[in-house]
Amino acid sequence: MVIFAFPIFIKAQLSIDTLDRLLLALDDTIQIYAGNELWLNNSLGKDAEKKEGTWFDLDKNAGAWEKTYQFRTRGDVLDIKKSQTQVLIIPATNGLDTAYYALNFLNSAPYFPAAYQEENKGRCRFEIPFVFELLHIALALSNNESVSEQLTKPTNYYHTEVLKYFAPFKNHPLIQSINECLKSSNPDSTYHQLCRDILSLEMNQNNIQDNGIYSRPYRINPWVGTFYAQLKDFARKSDFFQFYNKNAGYYQKLIREQEQFMVVDSIWQWLEQQLPARISSHRIIFSPLKSYEATSKIFLSAAYQETIVLVSSPEELLQKDILNYEKRKERVFVAFQQLLPFYQASFNEKYKENIIGLFDDQSYWVAQNVKMDPLNIFAEYWSHALFGLYVEQHFSPTQVRSIRTEIENKMLEMGFIRFYAFSRNLLSLFEKDEGAKNISILFEEFLEGQ
Repeated sequence: MVIFAFPIFIKAQLSIDTLDRLLLALDDTIQIYAGNELWLNNSLGKDAEKKEGTWFDLDKNAGAWEKTYQFRTRGDVLDIKKSQTQVLIIPATNGLDTAYYALNFLNSAPYFPAAYQEENKGRCRFEIPFVFELLHIALALSNNESVSEQLTKPTNYYHTEVLKYFAPFKNHPLIQSINECLKSSNPDSTYHQLCRDILSLEMNQNNIQDNGIYSRPYRINPWVGTFYAQLKDFARKSDFFQFYNKNAGYYQKLIREQEQFMVVDSIWQWLEQQLPARISSHRIIFSPLKSYEATSKIFLSAAYQETIVLVSSPEELLQKDILNYEKRKERVFVAFQQLLPFYQASFNEKYKENIIGLFDDQSYWVAQNVKMDPLNIFAEYWSHALFGLYVEQHFSPTQVRSIRTEIENKMLEMGFIRFYAFSRNLLSLFEKDEGAKNISILFEEFLEGQ
């Protein structure tokens, strides 16, 4: 029987099955195909060093289950079928080492009640949710250096207040569990998964419960059982609710600043004028302690679509000695890049073959040191060029020139050597009809003209 080294807090929380044979990879290479496309190319020897195994999330709500998956090695093939359990463990060996691959079958489909839809449709909400802030406070008390890089500096005013107020609870079992969790897994990946999982919870006073809207599908799913109880106990014993209310004025100030600089309503309106996709509502979520890159996810049901964008606090941006328009530019770029993929997805799929054909000659589009497939090269070119179009319509001429130059220089430094001509060509097409044609109409003309 194969024994799998699970992180301590998930042993009793997942339904697990293990393949009844070893996958042989005598040349040490494991290739994983999604459909006919190579998805991952892994070294079994390196994977064998991971105590918690190598995990892959296949999310039904994101369309991953629509694909067929296949593990291929030199001399062995394994077709993956949907497991009735949540996790399927695949042991593999190169003759010397044994690695474990865990396929985590997810279903993150949300449930949006009619009352929720009626209240929130057409709204963009900027929020510092209770439980999201509680998570970041617990993380601030942890001793993991990697996660510390995701947070504001301890010298930050609010961060200092957090450490002072919660110092008596630094040895609470919740903090110990978080440290154990982060120690036994990839801290950056775990941090993002915890942030997404926590969205499924809500708080009333110091009582924490499921909100009934978002599921908690991720493999590191500690908000049940003992860990869930620890979270509640930490909130109650520290009187987190009182701390939150004491700082409510500060939170509202940050929310107003975030809303002012990100102008999501403007971006939302522009994207839906230019592209046919429609999204019912957006949530912009942050913590005053969060100081790292943005991430986003879309939750889809048959009648309602909602994006959640997790962004950093505007506090550090506010401290920078730069013009307000530069602060707005930075935040607008973040919001635009996070929302665009959800509007662009249907076009990428519809014109996939055209895009691959156009960007297949990678030496023409990118410098030698850039290793990306044609679709990802296109995504970089297209998203930055579209942002340039948005800037043309929403900033002053002087600001437009400055921002365009900055984007073009940045893209050249990153190795996208044809970006200047690419973006100017798109701008020329857009201005030719004085905005009469939206991007969805120009898309075909643009591809044909390249």
